[in-house]
Amino acid sequence: MMDNINILVAEDFEFNQFVIKQLLSELGSDFVIVSNGQEVLDQLSGRQFDIIFMDIEMPVMDGIEATRIIKSSSSEQIRKIPVIGFTAHKDPGLLEELRNLGFVGFIQKPFKKIDIENIINEHVFSFRDGRGDASSPDSPDNEKKYDVSNLRSFCDGDENFVVQMLRYFVEHTPQVIQNMKQNYQIENWDELRMEAHKFCSELGLLGITEMLSLSESIENGAHLKLKDEKLFSEITRLEETSKQVILQIRSDFTI
Repeated sequence: MMDNINILVAEDFEFNQFVIKQLLSELGSDFVIVSNGQEVLDQLSGRQFDIIFMDIEMPVMDGIEATRIIKSSSSEQIRKIPVIGFTAHKDPGLLEELRNLGFVGFIQKPFKKIDIENIINEHVFSFRDGRGDASSPDSPDNEKKYDVSNLRSFCDGDENFVVQMLRYFVEHTPQVIQNMKQNYQIENWDELRMEAHKFCSELGLLGITEMLSLSESIENGAHLKLKDEKLFSEITRLEETSKQVILQIRSDFTI
């Protein structure tokens, strides 16, 4: 257990908040989860933390600006807190820029339990050895459009938590895709890109690889502001595939 440490997490996506809360509760850590960079700064004004996990893209104030403020603080105690970036970005150039701004490490989405444990061990427990290997994931479900083996490993096989995350997916996915369609129609590229970007971490953790590939492509198309047949087709395929996945999940878990 990792007790006697205080962790501050900035993550605006509710699904990811559930996952992080589950993990940190299992580790026995004291933690606070907030939804944007401004709330991070508000927390730092009244409490000391040992480490900060900071999502890069958030509303109100993103993780980049919040980290820039932290690292320029007049308080040495605040400046020295290690800031770890939560991101789905893999571009080495971008990650290097973020390191130069003050991030000392990154955890790629979808989150893996062992990655978070290793980061805490490295930056809070002074390079102490890790706590062992993560639980071996189950074999992927045959002919399934989803694979919860990583999620089960992440939560140490807590089946109630697995069902909770799957229920979240089933209940929220139709609205997510409806938002994508509306943002595409009105050419709100920033919102479409953000919607797809956040959805990727959820799809990755639930092992829904077909939808993940589509969502990544939609995110890229929105970034390029491509209102064309290809992008519209990808959103349509994402919706059709989501219906198949939801039917499987409802059948397998009686949700």
